[in-house]
Amino acid sequence: MWLTEEQSAILALIDQIAARYPRRYWLQKARAGEFPEELWQALAQAGILGLAIPEQYGGSGLGLQEMALVQERLAEHGIPLLLLVVGPGLSLMILAKHASESMKAQVLPAASRGERVFCFGITEAAAGSNTWRIATTAERQGREWVITGTKHFISGADRADDLLVVARTRPYAADSREGLSLFVVNLKSPGVRLTWEPMHLTAAEHQFQVTLDHVRVPDEALVGEEGAGARYLFDGLNPERINVAALAVGLGRHLLNRAVSYAKERVVFDAPIGARQGIQHPLAEAKIHVELAAAMNRYAAMAYDQQEDAGAWANMAKVGAVDAALEAADIAIQVHGGNAFSEAYDLLSLWELVRLFKTAPVARELALNYVGEHVLGLPKAL
Repeated sequence: MWLTEEQSAILALIDQIAARYPRRYWLQKARAGEFPEELWQALAQAGILGLAIPEQYGGSGLGLQEMALVQERLAEHGIPLLLLVVGPGLSLMILAKHASESMKAQVLPAASRGERVFCFGITEAAAGSNTWRIATTAERQGREWVITGTKHFISGADRADDLLVVARTRPYAADSREGLSLFVVNLKSPGVRLTWEPMHLTAAEHQFQVTLDHVRVPDEALVGEEGAGARYLFDGLNPERINVAALAVGLGRHLLNRAVSYAKERVVFDAPIGARQGIQHPLAEAKIHVELAAAMNRYAAMAYDQQEDAGAWANMAKVGAVDAALEAADIAIQVHGGNAFSEAYDLLSLWELVRLFKTAPVARELALNYVGEHVLGLPKAL
């Protein structure tokens, strides 16, 4: 794998942090319902949270390529962090591109130090994947905005300080892509209520319903121009897909490493099971598919960093990486046989998260629709 000197140094740093806070630490925290705070602070102190933040705002001035490599390597160690995706890998990238200079100066240095943590609010129960039909509204009243609505599946809202929220500031019009706006909302503001949403998922972050009941924010909380939020979103949603693809690649490698180690050691009928083609070939195929997905995802991140339209590559990489990781999870479970269903072997918790990525943050079907229409030139999918 070709890496710059700086990228190699970042990965070496991640390896050191993962050695201090390994999979067993993450799993213990996740099962106890606790956020891995020590790990998060170690990432902050190492400058990882500010990798993609411009240097003048306290970051490293690097890009999505480096952020995706971090996600990939952490997941390869079995340490997936959803808050790293929705915060530094999504919200902060939007703010770094589109927030006012005063907001950048106020928010980004603290965020790069881990002192101000962001989550992201877009999903609503009724709208689902149809973001244009969200019901959350923001109404201007003097020099304030009043935000009302409910967001679902907000990762890490209990650990975050701020919510980057998508709200409608103009009535919905079927022929318009204007009218959505982005706001920074402090989660301790009057009118904000968090409701825990229990999930069948082993993760370091809880999921929450966030209710905004006539929450007042100053005019300065608006990100960029009013009504132009849809254009800003894709400067966050494409990186989100690339970061999730990186997580899937890393988890796929982690699962394959576990399966290969077991296949070398497990002896049945006087030979390691890894010597049997029925085991060896599926492992080899899964490895090929994971590495193909990794290459495509790096290309997607490079396209984004070079300010090209990365939508096609981001969607293809996300589909390919998740499919490959699911393939890796399936063969890892099969290789372990009955042991795969034992908590001691910690395999099904990995499958849960990889399977979630097939559905969210963008459903596989919607990503395929994008490829069909925008890459293949087919009619808009019905």
